[in-house]
Amino acid sequence: MKKPNYIDLFAGVGGLSLGFNMAGFDNLYSIEYDEVFAKNYTLNFPKHKMFCKDITKISNSEIKKITGNHKVDVIIGGPPCQGFSLAGNIGRNFLEDPRNFLFKEFVRFVSVIKPKVFLLENVAALARHNSGKTLKTITEEFSNIGYEIKYRVLNTKYFNIPQERRRIVIIGTLGKNNFEYPEESKEFVTIKEAIDDLPALGSGQTSSIPNHNAMTHSEQMLEKMSYVKDGGNRLDIPEKLRPKSGDARKYIRYDSTKPSICITGDMRKVFHYSQNRALTNRELARIQTFPDSFKFEGNNGKIQQAIGNAVPPHLAYLLASQIRILLFKEIKYPKINYIGNKFKLVDWIIGNLPVKSGVVVDLFAGGSSVSFALKQNGFKVLSNEVLFSDYVLSKAIVENKKETLSLNDLNIQISEKDVDKKYQFISKYLSNVLYYDFEVKELAELICVSEKLDGYKKHLLLSLIRRAMIRKLPYSRMNVPWNQIQKLRDENYSYAKYGRKRAYHNLSFKQLITEDLDNYNNAVFDNFQENKSFNMDAFDFIKSLNSHVDVIYMDPPYPKTMNKYGSFYGLFDKILKKEIKYVDFSENNQFLHNFVELVKACIDRTDSIVISLNNKTNPSILEIRNALKEFGKIQIIEKEHQYKVTNKENKNTTIEQLLILRINKKGA
Repeated sequence: MKKPNYIDLFAGVGGLSLGFNMAGFDNLYSIEYDEVFAKNYTLNFPKHKMFCKDITKISNSEIKKITGNHKVDVIIGGPPCQGFSLAGNIGRNFLEDPRNFLFKEFVRFVSVIKPKVFLLENVAALARHNSGKTLKTITEEFSNIGYEIKYRVLNTKYFNIPQERRRIVIIGTLGKNNFEYPEESKEFVTIKEAIDDLPALGSGQTSSIPNHNAMTHSEQMLEKMSYVKDGGNRLDIPEKLRPKSGDARKYIRYDSTKPSICITGDMRKVFHYSQNRALTNRELARIQTFPDSFKFEGNNGKIQQAIGNAVPPHLAYLLASQIRILLFKEIKYPKINYIGNKFKLVDWIIGNLPVKSGVVVDLFAGGSSVSFALKQNGFKVLSNEVLFSDYVLSKAIVENKKETLSLNDLNIQISEKDVDKKYQFISKYLSNVLYYDFEVKELAELICVSEKLDGYKKHLLLSLIRRAMIRKLPYSRMNVPWNQIQKLRDENYSYAKYGRKRAYHNLSFKQLITEDLDNYNNAVFDNFQENKSFNMDAFDFIKSLNSHVDVIYMDPPYPKTMNKYGSFYGLFDKILKKEIKYVDFSENNQFLHNFVELVKACIDRTDSIVISLNNKTNPSILEIRNALKEFGKIQIIEKEHQYKVTNKENKNTTIEQLLILRINKKGA
């Protein structure tokens, strides 16, 4: 998958753009009318295409021309809307007020380009303006062009930004809107924590740090501010010196123990918490979460306006990360043919995890459907599986960020000697056991090709080989008797028995691989986490964990269920000489003992363990709960589910279950 892209309208100096870049988006182009703002934008984003022009002068045909053939993922922007104070009282609605024409330009761009998502940021007053009628008008405008809307007023102090700044963020999506706003934090970052490491300055002093230069204050102003204590206001100033009128947000001193007040375009009469001066532009930029590497050029007033107008880049990053997850969910998990796969349950499983972000271990990854969905949802995934056949799939679509496989990779020249040697080894396991002899010779050549490939290309081809091997077998497993395989691969017999010829059983391995190639390549994407795949015994993997993880998810092969994965798919490991020793949880007489021991091993390495099972598993969820209750608080969640392999007698009777164990803290 290519990196998602965005267009930034009303870009300013690039607060939104910076956040989206940090989240892994590519900029297509940006538009900004103010020449100083546009110049600063280009200074910091020299590779971005910036159009410094009046957006109202860009026609629909020009929009299409500058956008080109790109399929646009996101349009972002904060159009200035100046009509809030009066629009409800002058006999015209929001859209009729000429001061709000820039909002209509944002709608126009969205209607012409039709991005998958748009983000519109504006002042919090928009949410309640004109008794909510203004916001309703806005949402109707977007609904009329096919977008479903969500909106929320966010206060930046709840997102690790050292500032009280309330803004409405409107998210629109084509079709159903599944966007989730970022989680709020209960801990605040104070202004002192954000800027205290910068050199102290007096009135008019400068420093070697870009934009960290103090403005020059008059003696009269310095005297006034000297009376205002940390967190104080104009009332601290003696009455004879105190300003008699003016903005209540002036002549105050920042409170060093709290986040800053909202940064605006004019902060000249708000004083540093411990130094007698206004904040420098670098300090204001820090509060807005611009990095020190972000440069500003121009006169101080214009720079301060640019900083005050910007969306804090960290908030933009958090919002962009959530949009990225939304776009990732469009990526399709490839077909793999895996019995007991949780593909249709992943949204339910992930939706019930105790955390919405962080590091999750998928300890018995199987077909990697849960690992893949965790990756789509922005988690860092540690995916483990004892079978090499499953491990290669996880390497290909969970750990792999960008490598894909081409048809040319499949046509690497292999010596006949190498192919014959491989054939001699694998034929004793496969010829007239699972496949016809001529098919085993083709398979030997493909395995030899995989051995010539490097990196994730090797894992992609091995995953495709595994998928092709399974597709050629009735019942999608490797333990079906040969006489039954032959019978079911007879297309006429299959048609008479099942109403389908199932011709794919008789396609060549290479034909099947070619059919699936694009699906597997399209499943490769980067979620900007260091996901890792492992091929280890579950106990050995847990022992190897050298850092704390947020959740360990377990879906072990329970006894007396269709979970005999070693016999289903283990032959793949055998022919590749990749078998490992592992504790087999499917052994009935040892399951509960082994499982409790495994949970014990996990206790010091995570906060929560989430266990998948259903009402058909043995031992039951009640037996498992009783065995684990000493380790922490247990919650059980259930839902109806039907697996394809369920027979007619059992249809609609399977109850999928999640047991969530929140580990007791030591000393609690």
